[in-house]
Amino acid sequence: MRTRNSMGMPALVAALALAGGLAAVPACNGNGNDLGMNPTSGSPGDGGGGAGGSGAGGDATSEPHTPEHVWTECQASDQAWVRRAILAIDGRKPWGQAEVNAYTDVIAAVRKADLEASGKFGELGGALPPYGEDLVNARKVVAAALMKEDAFRLRWSDFFMDALHVTRIETKSLQSCYGSPSATPFDNGSLAAWVRDNDPTAVNPPTPGFKMNQLLSSALELDDLSPLYRAHLFAMMSRPYDGANVGPLEMERSRRQNFGAIFEAAYIHRDLVCMSCHNSEFSVTYNEDPSLNRAWPVPGKFEQALYGSANGLHPVEEQAEKGGDEMRARSMLRYMGVADGGGQPAYGWSQVCGTFKVPQQNDPLGVDTYFGSIRSTPENPDRGRRASVWDLERALHRGVDLLAAHGLTRMSGDELADPDEALAYLVAQNVVEKVWAEVMGSRLTIANYFPRTQVQRDVLFGLTEHFIASHFSLKTLLLDILAHPAFNLKAPEEGCGTAAYQVPRLFDPWTISEKDLGKRGNSPGDAVFAISSRPLRRGLHRAMEWPFTPEYPNNNNTEETFQLAIGFFLKDAEPGFRGLDFQGRLVWESVYGTCKPLGANDLIAKIVAGAAASPGATVGDGVVALKDRLMGEPWVDPVAEKAQIEALVGTSLEDTNLTGLDARLRSLCGVLVSTPQFMLGGLVPKDTRDVPKLTPSGISYDATCNYVAGTISASGAPYQLTCGPGTATAKKL
Repeated sequence: MRTRNSMGMPALVAALALAGGLAAVPACNGNGNDLGMNPTSGSPGDGGGGAGGSGAGGDATSEPHTPEHVWTECQASDQAWVRRAILAIDGRKPWGQAEVNAYTDVIAAVRKADLEASGKFGELGGALPPYGEDLVNARKVVAAALMKEDAFRLRWSDFFMDALHVTRIETKSLQSCYGSPSATPFDNGSLAAWVRDNDPTAVNPPTPGFKMNQLLSSALELDDLSPLYRAHLFAMMSRPYDGANVGPLEMERSRRQNFGAIFEAAYIHRDLVCMSCHNSEFSVTYNEDPSLNRAWPVPGKFEQALYGSANGLHPVEEQAEKGGDEMRARSMLRYMGVADGGGQPAYGWSQVCGTFKVPQQNDPLGVDTYFGSIRSTPENPDRGRRASVWDLERALHRGVDLLAAHGLTRMSGDELADPDEALAYLVAQNVVEKVWAEVMGSRLTIANYFPRTQVQRDVLFGLTEHFIASHFSLKTLLLDILAHPAFNLKAPEEGCGTAAYQVPRLFDPWTISEKDLGKRGNSPGDAVFAISSRPLRRGLHRAMEWPFTPEYPNNNNTEETFQLAIGFFLKDAEPGFRGLDFQGRLVWESVYGTCKPLGANDLIAKIVAGAAASPGATVGDGVVALKDRLMGEPWVDPVAEKAQIEALVGTSLEDTNLTGLDARLRSLCGVLVSTPQFMLGGLVPKDTRDVPKLTPSGISYDATCNYVAGTISASGAPYQLTCGPGTATAKKL
């Protein structure tokens, strides 16, 4: 039964388990409303607004309830947006209510300045303008400030290392090549710009012998992910699958299969097994009736452009001479004669990231590669037989540049003009979906890598088009996601409209099967999700002001067991997951259930010191300060919480005897960090302005406001932000 009109604690616990279960959808082989993002071609309709249909899994045939309002109007406050944006951009909780107040006031001040400059302030009374496709300037100012934090670099370095399947353990570990993410920028983006503009055979980078963590940091600073994705192709090839008691040719075949599976998951989200039933031209769940259709591909015949056919199959009679379909689609990832010793470092990087040769002999397995532009032609009959990662990198390089120049060239019938464009577009689409899923907690495609509803397709299409035009800009993509109305929906208990399930099937496309017609849409409750494992743990350490944990377990069985239990990606056979199961919760509590100090002068130590220096401070003051940091709740509910917290800490919250306050707060901390409010995203506390008495001195309204003022000045944004004691005013220049 789906009941999301309100969300109390029991419902939150259930939602946490549900979010974890829905987020980790396996690959198919075992491994709406107009949002201003509509594609120019493709099937019409509302993404299966009705019920029933071929392959619909028992969908009924009646029409669902038609909303009586526009769901995009259900927008939460600026304060709710700020809390969600801090988690989305920096992967952390707000430092406290003081920081949230300052960012909220900056938004109000900049919005007022915009309205005054346009002469509309009196007309709108300072209210938020109606929803549009773009993020209002006021929120962009705050987002830009958040993107300057060290937390931004760490959060997205973690993310892209996982997205690219950077192995952390065993023989394929890339520790020596990638190292650990850096909080501070490596450079101003010059290294990434050099890789962006050069061929991998070039040997004079601005940082000779660089490693991939340095390039990753530089790419984030340049705000172009394409150099990272191009260079990682070589880094991936430097760590082959190993085995014993197998001949060299059999080992080579196995390695290509392994590299191919990784490449398909990390780069293009296509799978030959899935493609037999679901591709851009055909799907067993497609129906000409939009109300029955369950297949909504982004326009373009991508599989034909890359594999030569929609299902990736070649004529059977070619197999004896050219190789099987799987090998032909993966043999540009040839290891033998390319990455097996000798050769040169790609881009002049460190040799710990691998050295590579351009193959001078035809494929030892006799395969004639066919993948996009990497194939034999009458003019070059051996190109497919000497295909390698060098060719794949150049194809991706060319495709990214073409897309940035003019977008994807679609011809009549959705034929694609250039296979390199098709490759780069699928890579971009892969990045977009993974970033969306990280921020929003739900995917835009299902296990076959295609959207199931029109609204999912429209969002994926619109975000990808802008992402490719921006030359793979992460910041552009994040701003687009933060501008989407689904990002900042009101909480279910706030109410919006006349029914609970009036959001299009953007978060959960399977609700069309509900027997109750009124439940076939989504609700704001569907937007609640489990925070990914790495930001969950890193966010805890940041909130408590503890040192960060090691990126690589390095044969530390305790650390490796912990990382596996809570869902870290460690290797392809342990790809991680989102949301903690029962075992994961037990392991989490075994490490963090007592909040023992992992570093000197942590948050609790600062609260205790502040209490000792504040005459009349109570145990309750310490409790509120801790809840403010960990939960975003600078209060104690007198009915639902007070008695239970007093029982836990062993004294009245009004008690001014601070003896043992450190131990009392650590007991409470261990409970708080295991609650849904701490582990869930998409859920924010109610608005307030109350700043706890014992907020650590380093966290203040004025410091946050002045930080934003500095970022505005440094960026050249056309605003002058003035910060007074507890106030923020802005003028448009």
